[in-house]
Amino acid sequence: MASQPDQVVDLSTFMDIDEYTLLASDEVENPLEELECWFIWEIKDKYKKKYNYTGIESGKWMFFVKNRYLHQMWRKACFLYRDGKLDGIKLMKVSTAKENPRSSDDDRGVIIFYCGPCSNEKLMLRYGMNLVRMFKYTSDRGFMPYKSDAQTYLGTIATGNKINSLYTLPVPRYNWEYTKAHEPAYWSEPVREKTSSEVSNWRAKEVKIEWTPRKKVPGKQTDSSPADACVPSDGVVKVPSQTTDLLWLSEPENYQYVKDGLPVDVGQWWMFISRSCIDESWQKACQLFRKGDWPSQIQSVRVSTKLSSYGRKVMILSFFCEVADKETLKVIGTTLAKAMEYKNEKGSFSYRYPDGTIFSVEVETC
Repeated sequence: MASQPDQVVDLSTFMDIDEYTLLASDEVENPLEELECWFIWEIKDKYKKKYNYTGIESGKWMFFVKNRYLHQMWRKACFLYRDGKLDGIKLMKVSTAKENPRSSDDDRGVIIFYCGPCSNEKLMLRYGMNLVRMFKYTSDRGFMPYKSDAQTYLGTIATGNKINSLYTLPVPRYNWEYTKAHEPAYWSEPVREKTSSEVSNWRAKEVKIEWTPRKKVPGKQTDSSPADACVPSDGVVKVPSQTTDLLWLSEPENYQYVKDGLPVDVGQWWMFISRSCIDESWQKACQLFRKGDWPSQIQSVRVSTKLSSYGRKVMILSFFCEVADKETLKVIGTTLAKAMEYKNEKGSFSYRYPDGTIFSVEVETC
């Protein structure tokens, strides 16, 4: 159970305080591990004061998220909210694993972003567009709903209420429907043409989606590798210490571990690097990988981001490596450590087998 916040939070507008748990620490709880309360809240007093409107004018945008992605999405929401990136959002909550009679889909949870005043349609749509941009949100329903609190009191689809949104904002159904600039392709047309609840067909106008060509990494992939398992053609390397839209960055992107059409057993070499040095190390790892200056058993490289390392001083750089005999692994580990000039206090560099066992080589101490 999360600890109670220091500030006094007035939840009388919503439901009884005993039905909720309030998140106040820097950590982010997994909502699917909470069985006693229906929701976990994220509330910051400074945003309550900044976005000051009456309870009757309150409303919310809602993300419906598959359970397997709910914790990751909630983590991202909390970090962006704490960093002040969620324009207009006063407070948030996420559904938990506790059975809720108001829910109509047990395979999905909901993240709710409170903002207002609900009567200001233009402003609410602007807040909603920022949410979609920040999260690259997709929905198989093709839209994101905004609901006033007054509508909430009338019930949900599960309880028989048929009117469940005040506004709706079209969103992509698939990730590829975002352009290179991460802007939903639907919004290339004036947004108000497609966001009014009176419009029956948001997709009446087709929008051309531009694709950016990608190229294979020489010597790293076979012809049987998936087409999207590639490196961006522009060679740009993202900055992990500033990345808040992904838990990990990979080189090449979306790599699948296959060789000659068959799955490959891979383990990982782990480097623990200070936040102040991670960007330089990631840049170096990507450059070496693209040049083919790694042992052939190295399949891809991955780094943790600001999102997955929130509040931590150390970040992770990992090298996915085919399983081999110990002598071969020793050569690979020594080569990696030397190329990356990797040192640590323990003087060891570890490889984790797929079954979780560890093999280590010696490195210089620092």
